[in-house]
Amino acid sequence: MVLLAPEKQVAGQIKRLNDWGINGSRHGVSRFDFNLKISQNRNMLKNLVVEGLKKLFAKYEPYGVLAIYLQGSIVGNDFEIGNSDVDSVAFVSDSVSLDFEKVMRDFLSKNYPDIRDFGIRILYLSEMQDGVSRGGHLSKYIAPALLALDFPSWEHVAGREFSQNDFVKISQGKAVSLRLQHMESRGWRNVEGVELDFLQYYLKTILRIIWHIDQERGRRYLFSYSAVSNRDDEYSEIASIIKKIRDARWDKEIFIKNKGVFQNFVDKMFSSLSSTSKRNIRHPESSEGSRFS
Repeated sequence: MVLLAPEKQVAGQIKRLNDWGINGSRHGVSRFDFNLKISQNRNMLKNLVVEGLKKLFAKYEPYGVLAIYLQGSIVGNDFEIGNSDVDSVAFVSDSVSLDFEKVMRDFLSKNYPDIRDFGIRILYLSEMQDGVSRGGHLSKYIAPALLALDFPSWEHVAGREFSQNDFVKISQGKAVSLRLQHMESRGWRNVEGVELDFLQYYLKTILRIIWHIDQERGRRYLFSYSAVSNRDDEYSEIASIIKKIRDARWDKEIFIKNKGVFQNFVDKMFSSLSSTSKRNIRHPESSEGSRFS
């Protein structure tokens, strides 16, 4: 009998459970048993991910890797087997080449091929400290200051441990402004400009804007799809639609049928941004006239 290394054994279990997680609802099991199995699968997968990232850090720390963190749905309760990516971030020194990111991604894909979309992105520590992108693949798409706001929801895996106080600080209002500027640069001010291949990214940006508004209003919580969607206010409709799209595995038809709702939201946000000279954003529907600063 051939004995596999422990990580190979676990990887084989993950592969089988992944298929079960995606198709298990067809197997006639109870919802309780189904959810329990998925929960066990998720925990097993996360343990394997952490193990892999620790090995990666041990191998590449001498080359300028300072720390590794998990981010995104794998950290919270939003992770869906067979549907969600595994996102991680490597803090590195400025001496590290951007090409080194591929080296680390190749390490993960080679050693953990059964983990779907097991990714890692380089983030220069200096980017988070001064808010200026050095051209990294992550900071090129998401302003470092926005990443700093989200940092409390990241989970430390290996290396140095940072706190939010170590990084650049901006207001929630500035964060909304940066999100809207990014949407405009992508051609998303008009909903017809949204590329359906990037629908998930577009919808997450919408939820992020709502999350910033919640933070400014004093509703403190870590970002997640489920947390932002759990509401009963003027954003309930759009949040509910996004939840339906996500639950239907990013069904594009649901989005297309509700383009008017998204256009209305974006128009109100940009109108507010324009009326405050892109500094202080007045919440367009707040009875208290709440302002971002």
